[in-house]
Amino acid sequence: MKSRGSLNTESMSKTGYIFYIMRHPVEGYEELRWNKKSSLKLSIVILLAWFITEIVKFTGTGFIVNKQNPENLNIFIIFLNTIIIFTICIISNWCFCSVLDGEGKFKEIWITCSYALAPYIIITLLVTLASNFIVKQEYVFLQYIQAAGIGWMCILMIAAIKVTHQYNLRKTILSIFLTALGVCIVLFICMLFLSMLQNFLIFIDTLYWEIVFRCK
Repeated sequence: MKSRGSLNTESMSKTGYIFYIMRHPVEGYEELRWNKKSSLKLSIVILLAWFITEIVKFTGTGFIVNKQNPENLNIFIIFLNTIIIFTICIISNWCFCSVLDGEGKFKEIWITCSYALAPYIIITLLVTLASNFIVKQEYVFLQYIQAAGIGWMCILMIAAIKVTHQYNLRKTILSIFLTALGVCIVLFICMLFLSMLQNFLIFIDTLYWEIVFRCK
């Protein structure tokens, strides 16, 4: 059995761990935890890179295959679909895994899951760039590459949750299911709240104009 020292990861930089994890997910996360080389600042940089990548993807995809109108870019919607959703996912996972005897702290879950976004970011940027130099019939190959990036990210996410909480595969899958359920519940409550708020504002507006008309 290989010792941790033989892997030569103790001297590896914090940034280097990201690329090591991309090649060796489970082993990489275990080494990250053992050597305490995780970085909250680096995780935030990765999340910002993801946010910027989605903006670049929306506006920079080749016009031949881009189904989005760059003029309809909404920064808030992209922020909501990236940073906010990620935050809700981490909170949900932390809450459920605390009940399931998970060992991961909130900060650890945040960092390890953010590291899992790295292959998606890299591949998405490459696909976006390449989409400007191909014909429409060739775009299907880029879609396969993009799908591979998403699959790679999912594998890293599963490894991150498994190692961070010290779960077996069955418990890891259960925690992911509960996390998704928690996200759906939070989104439902948010939509319900916004709907009630909208109805309340409409009621206040109607009441205001009713009072104005009666006072005339």
